[in-house]
Amino acid sequence: MNARSFTLICGALTVLTVYAQETYPAVTLYFPAIDYWGSPAADAPFCGERRNVRIITQSNGMQKTEEYAPSRVCRDSAGRTRYESPVYLQPGGPPVGPMNIQIRDPVAGFKYLLYALNKTVYRQEFRYVRTVHPPLRMPVPADKAVLATEEDLGIQMMDGVRVEGRRYTLSPGSSGNDTTVSRTAESWWSPDLAEFVLEKTSDAVKGEMVHRLTVINREEPDPNLFRLPADYAVAEKSGDFTIVWGK
Repeated sequence: MNARSFTLICGALTVLTVYAQETYPAVTLYFPAIDYWGSPAADAPFCGERRNVRIITQSNGMQKTEEYAPSRVCRDSAGRTRYESPVYLQPGGPPVGPMNIQIRDPVAGFKYLLYALNKTVYRQEFRYVRTVHPPLRMPVPADKAVLATEEDLGIQMMDGVRVEGRRYTLSPGSSGNDTTVSRTAESWWSPDLAEFVLEKTSDAVKGEMVHRLTVINREEPDPNLFRLPADYAVAEKSGDFTIVWGK
């Protein structure tokens, strides 16, 4: 098989391995059993769109902007959270398969993946790493340094919510930086939403990646968003699993 690796933006709770074949794009999505997005947040309902933009400075000094299709996130007062994100190989490209829809339900104690192609709900026990907020996105290897420096950026208002900013500088080879140059990571956390409103990473190799939560609505979302489709079969998953998306 003639395969090439791609970078893919696909939403929360999913680790992705992507290959483009000559005949048909095959996308393997990996769903971990343990959730590293932090403790569930109750009494902080909202819905919003998460926009992802990559900015690359080319050798001639010109900047190239790649915008990915937005994803959507909703959370109710009980802490149930629904994520909807398209799966695709490149910005502006056609989607691969159906939307990636996942629900974290701390009340029931499960998390769910809704796969429209075979009308199946994949159910896992909802296990998560308890963290203080803001949460650490992924586990840190014990043999790696985490940060080089940390800077407090103060408090701002973004999209109508109060956010607290921090900027980190990660040395080459440290956890979260697999490049040979220093990387900066900037995050703006809303204590009221218990959610990142803006995240930004930048280095000379990969350019700048910006994830921003916009169109924020703090009303209680429709409860039907957190209910499973009645015509879907339920498949139990006891550990990590993968799906070849779109097949």
